[in-house]
Amino acid sequence: MSDVVNALLVFTVLFPFVPRIVSSSDTQPMFLLAFALSLAVAVGAPRAGAKLYRISLSSATAWTFAALVIFACLVAANARQDDSTIPARLVSFLQFCAAAVWGYAAKFRWNSKVLFGALLVYAVFTVVYFVTNGAIEDALIRSRMEGAEYLFASGRGARTLAPEPSFFALHVFNLFVLSKLLRVDEGYGSRKAFVWFALVVSCLASTFSAYGAVLLLVVLLVTYPKVSVLLGLALVSSFGVFKSQLLNWEGVRAVKVMVALIESRGRMTELMFLDPSFASRIGSFMEYVASFARHPLVGDGFSLYQGGGFVSIVSAFGIVALLFFAALVSKILLGGFSVATKAALLIWFALNFLSGPVGVPILGVIVGMLFRTRGQAFLASDSETAPAHGPFAMVR
Repeated sequence: MSDVVNALLVFTVLFPFVPRIVSSSDTQPMFLLAFALSLAVAVGAPRAGAKLYRISLSSATAWTFAALVIFACLVAANARQDDSTIPARLVSFLQFCAAAVWGYAAKFRWNSKVLFGALLVYAVFTVVYFVTNGAIEDALIRSRMEGAEYLFASGRGARTLAPEPSFFALHVFNLFVLSKLLRVDEGYGSRKAFVWFALVVSCLASTFSAYGAVLLLVVLLVTYPKVSVLLGLALVSSFGVFKSQLLNWEGVRAVKVMVALIESRGRMTELMFLDPSFASRIGSFMEYVASFARHPLVGDGFSLYQGGGFVSIVSAFGIVALLFFAALVSKILLGGFSVATKAALLIWFALNFLSGPVGVPILGVIVGMLFRTRGQAFLASDSETAPAHGPFAMVR
């Protein structure tokens, strides 16, 4: 029973947008449902529950009481605002919290086959996406876009098993960050490590998105820093040729953003004028900052109808949430990680603090794991996994 529940939880972490349950939301509640099932199993079948979680009944009671207090504060803060948006935001926030608790308290032990298998599935379905012109995604997953044809016409690429290409790029990067946090790549041989890197880069590049381009550079810098520096110097020395080539591909979304960045010369106001998408994200972030300034102690209770990001939680809860994320950053800086892993985690935090879908469960899982004392405590060798059926074999 614990194997089945763990399999459901891991599947919803690795494939958070499949299947579509709520048609009006990008973030689906499958992990929240699986988490509720795991709690029911833990209470109804204590022997199975002992294999699922590493906390006692008294600790679980304390967590439940804390959750009720937080929810009560959320409702009270929201009730004081002009607009109530709890129905639209509560599920996303609850799923983030549930994923963080699971990442912190679960006994499930990850292994390299799980992450490598998930990334391989994404790579295969990306090929299928282009072959079928996105027919599978258009049928299974809701998107704010009008389908794959609209994405292709606007210069964007694959949104493999995700609502948009940017969501796909962010999720692939989340898998990469999780692998660094778990030190999975240290267990790969040189050939498998390169295949892992190539799959990550290929998936990011296939999105043709600005997020994909930026994150591809981050992955390259974290994985091969010396090569990245040499490539950077080569691009700077041949900037004229590089820019002329970029202009030939300006129809691609990632290239369009890069050209806007060059033309703005790094000036924020001009970049916002040249790129409406960037302007909307910065505008949303500033709205949250202004709301936090107005309600620093109790927050606004998710009363703003803006984008996502960890900053929305800070705006919703005030100084308590800000201290929580400050503690998270300290865990990254003071943790026993390599310089490359710390760089990847800090970039991951900065991107998700600024914007992004908070309810995607892998974010909460990474947060929960960062608050655990030793990262290796939840990493299993491949030989320890059972049953050994497919890439998502669970640990008993």
